[in-house]
Amino acid sequence: MATTVDPNAVAAAAAVNNNSQIKPPVATPTIEAQVTDASVAAVQEFFNNRNKPEPTAVVEKPAADPQNLELKLIEERNAAELKAKEAQTQLDKALTDKKSSGKDIDKANADLAKAETDALKADVGLSEIGSDAAKPAAEASAANRESNNEAISSHDNGGSRGAEQSGDSSSSSGQAQSSSSANAQTAEQKTESLRQEIQSLTDEIESAQGGASPETKAEQERLKQELKEKKAELDAALTRARTENEKVDGEEGDTKSKLSNAEQQLSESTGRAEKAKGEENQASQETQEANATVQSDKGKLSDARQQLGQANREVRVSQSQVNTAQRKLSSAQAKAARVDPDDASAKAAAQAEVAAAQAELQAAQQRLDAARRQQEQAQQETNRAEQQLSDSQNRLGEARGRLSNAQREVSEANTARNADQAEQRNLSRQMTQMTSQASRTRNRMMSILGLRGEVEEGLRKAETGEEGAVSQ
Repeated sequence: MATTVDPNAVAAAAAVNNNSQIKPPVATPTIEAQVTDASVAAVQEFFNNRNKPEPTAVVEKPAADPQNLELKLIEERNAAELKAKEAQTQLDKALTDKKSSGKDIDKANADLAKAETDALKADVGLSEIGSDAAKPAAEASAANRESNNEAISSHDNGGSRGAEQSGDSSSSSGQAQSSSSANAQTAEQKTESLRQEIQSLTDEIESAQGGASPETKAEQERLKQELKEKKAELDAALTRARTENEKVDGEEGDTKSKLSNAEQQLSESTGRAEKAKGEENQASQETQEANATVQSDKGKLSDARQQLGQANREVRVSQSQVNTAQRKLSSAQAKAARVDPDDASAKAAAQAEVAAAQAELQAAQQRLDAARRQQEQAQQETNRAEQQLSDSQNRLGEARGRLSNAQREVSEANTARNADQAEQRNLSRQMTQMTSQASRTRNRMMSILGLRGEVEEGLRKAETGEEGAVSQ
């Protein structure tokens, strides 16, 4: 069976899909149906394989230049939008012209839908390559589609085209994609049933073509109506997929913003952790240096105290020598006083003994004075060493305090960095999942578009069969 949407083109457009925000034409359903990734893939595979040509050798081509691809997609979209405007003009003319037939309206409507689909595919490709030329072209086409459906329904006086009328779109948001296995299984069954019904209807249409009897015409009309109902189900699935895509794109954007913030926060917390580690290393080095200074000052103080002890001993010895010399001098003086003044020899000997005692006392006093000066100097050195040790011990205490604070800051910074890293990894996983979910949603939308093209082809065959019956 021929298709209005080339499956290969659909697959190519879906392959381009990765991160775009797609807003396909809105056709609000009257029949609710859930179409999942697997079920739509099965339907698409069925229609793709019906008249699938023999496989040919595939020649790998080099990757397209993104700039050339962008220009090509822009040209395709512009051409499709121009065709859509022309089709809209023809549809408006057919709707206002009382002489126009249902065939004219259906043809113009089908041409418009195809042109909008082609424009959507091109815009999907532009979004996926990150082009600034991408635009939500589906919004205008969705409004036009709803307006056209109402006009067509009015033109048919409330006839079979009412199956394409819009319903309440708010119900689609909660049915975009079922997360439970039971709902997924139900959706699979519904889609498989839909595939079989479409196949049966298209087969019946082909077998019923050419008949001119009222019964055949009634059967063809019934088949047309059922196909329109199936198309409405596909439109409903497309609407839900579009709603889901908008929701996923919004969540993906929020998550991307959160991920960016988390990465920035992680960068800042990592910087703080590295800064805290540097301060800890500096504080540790200062503590080691302060501790070494304390140990050195303790050695200096010990040496100064030894020198002071030696000086103290010299003072005591010198003082004892002075005392001894003073006693000798007193004894010599007393002895000289008792000598007979007329005994010149004794007098001379006594005077000589006094002079010797005086010289000994003078020498002892000089040694005492020198020892006291040495003692005073040793005491000053000891005092300085004690003060220096006290200062170095204070600096060591301060360095240890800074080290303790730095270690606490390192611990807090590492904790914050680990938390930020966990948040960043979690959001990164969410982003990957959302990107995959968005890709699956867009692929499902393209699959639905392909399947809807098969239904539109069946409707055109039904119209062709009806005209053949009338001509006969």
